[in-house]
Amino acid sequence: MSKSILPYERHGAWTVSHPFYYDCAYRTLNEFQATLLRLQAKEQELRVQYSDEEEPLLTAFIYKETCDLHREAFKIATSSFLFLCMCIESFINHYGTKRLGEEYYKRNLERVGITEKLSLLVVICHQTKLDPNDPMLKKTRALFDKRNELVHPKTKEFNFEKPEDFFSKHPKEINLQSDFDDMEYIVQRLCELDSDIDRSGEFMKPAEG
Repeated sequence: MSKSILPYERHGAWTVSHPFYYDCAYRTLNEFQATLLRLQAKEQELRVQYSDEEEPLLTAFIYKETCDLHREAFKIATSSFLFLCMCIESFINHYGTKRLGEEYYKRNLERVGITEKLSLLVVICHQTKLDPNDPMLKKTRALFDKRNELVHPKTKEFNFEKPEDFFSKHPKEINLQSDFDDMEYIVQRLCELDSDIDRSGEFMKPAEG
């Protein structure tokens, strides 16, 4: 096994997942946006149809009639966000394996936390120490904290003095595009650090239409 840091574009073959997860993330983002448009159109149709009803009855009725679309939108948004995080983590693991070798990477970095892993790879491969407040690290940490909340859900006791804390938000309030902007920022920074990364080849958005 080489004792040197290996180039990213070295000869060999590897199983890779990040291009697939990247594609899935964008496909489900598009699906979420289409579902949100359907939901908003249905809500507007119901508001016109039942304009004689007063609030809060009107809002309650509209929610009842569109509940399935709400759930569908949340399901797709969650899938899209998880694919996004899988893409980032998969690429970081892939990059570390190619630069350090599979044996060394598995033994020393594979089980390290995501931001610590990213910091170590940058300092080892590029001799650059990232400040803890570096935007790439902060964005990565925020995305994976959000991911951890989704995959490790907690039960909360209902607070009758603050019932609004337990209301489901409308899918239009899910700022999924901001999460994608953060992912693209992380990818761009990594590509700037290593010009051997073929961004257009490894991170391909699905064709529109």
